[in-house]
Amino acid sequence: MPIVLFVDEVAELFLVATKKDEERRDEMVTQLIRLAQLGRAA
Repeated sequence: MPIVLFVDEVAELFLVATKKDEERRDEMVTQLIRLAQLGRAA
């Protein structure tokens, strides 16, 4: 069930509170989206 775990981890990223964490989260989400696109293209 790697997809379920992945979705859970992404959901946790959106629970952050501080501004610094938000910036980090946004960067991580962007990287995860790029990774998903690469996986789909492969």
